[in-house]
Amino acid sequence: VAITAGASCSGIDRWNVTKLRRNGKWKCQVCIGEIDPTVNSQTEDLPKGRCDKCPRAICKGVRRAKCCTCSQLFHRGCTGLTKDSMDPVLNSNNWSCQKCCSKGSHPSSLPTPETPNENHEPNHCGPTGSLRILQWNADGLNPKIAELRDFVGSHKIDVAMIQETKLTTNKATPDLNGYTAIRADRAEAEFPGGGLIIYVKHNIAFRKIGQAKNGLVEAQSVSIQQRRGKWLDLTNIYAPPG
Repeated sequence: VAITAGASCSGIDRWNVTKLRRNGKWKCQVCIGEIDPTVNSQTEDLPKGRCDKCPRAICKGVRRAKCCTCSQLFHRGCTGLTKDSMDPVLNSNNWSCQKCCSKGSHPSSLPTPETPNENHEPNHCGPTGSLRILQWNADGLNPKIAELRDFVGSHKIDVAMIQETKLTTNKATPDLNGYTAIRADRAEAEFPGGGLIIYVKHNIAFRKIGQAKNGLVEAQSVSIQQRRGKWLDLTNIYAPPG
């Protein structure tokens, strides 16, 4: 493909553009298979909309996010998702906006913080081999719960230990299907901040050990059953900053 005057669209820096113009050997990203040529044709049909968060206009043909619960539209940058997780999460059509997560609109069978599902006599003894544990500082869990769902599902996580949930007692527990949640919200918090949560897979028995706070440091502990008579103590800690 010849490089024309619109070389800035090629993504090549200006120093290499001159060299490529001389030999004429250059292929675009579509030709080398890095970009799906059907993507632009799909986005061209997207009508103009309005972001439910900003709420600024979403221009015609611009890719956007759509909440699977309330069907409202959002700028991709207003979703709270990280750049790496944005495409796989939004393409799964299983993303819920922060409002819907806060209202508990997403179907949930998880227990409330006051009545955790504490399996003392489980039907399963939990994993007999390795235990896959996720540790993540979410910096606000509600807007990123879809990202977490996608990650724990694809990586087959057994226990997810999350810091900085920024949940308050009047907010519903974010739904993680197939897991039991043990919350430890920051006590007497007028505004969201800090907070811990542990998600344990439903087929794994656990016992709550407790939670503690020392200054700004927060901690919660659970005991996970690995085999009959064998338990592993896990502690989830948030020590600011980060």
